[in-house]
Amino acid sequence: IGKQTPQSTGDDKTTICFLVNNRAGALCDALLPFKERNIPITMLESRPSQSNNWEYYFYLDYLGHISEPHFQDALKKLNKICLSLKVLGSYPTSNDIL
Repeated sequence: IGKQTPQSTGDDKTTICFLVNNRAGALCDALLPFKERNIPITMLESRPSQSNNWEYYFYLDYLGHISEPHFQDALKKLNKICLSLKVLGSYPTSNDIL
């Protein structure tokens, strides 16, 4: 996470954070743009909102760089569904185990 986006290496990961309406199927709808474009999701985590009860932020990692056209297309569709969407960054993946 930083002010500059690293160039695509061909082996990248991108992290986003989004907020959806509190309704049945909202998360499913938010994940559909990734499924439709066969974009692999490697992590999905929820955190409660500090402002409203029953409202959650979702953090998602997917394989690929933010600059790739099919990712841009998926994010445009996701942005129409979400109350809030923020790209936290794209970065090279690592296979090192700590």
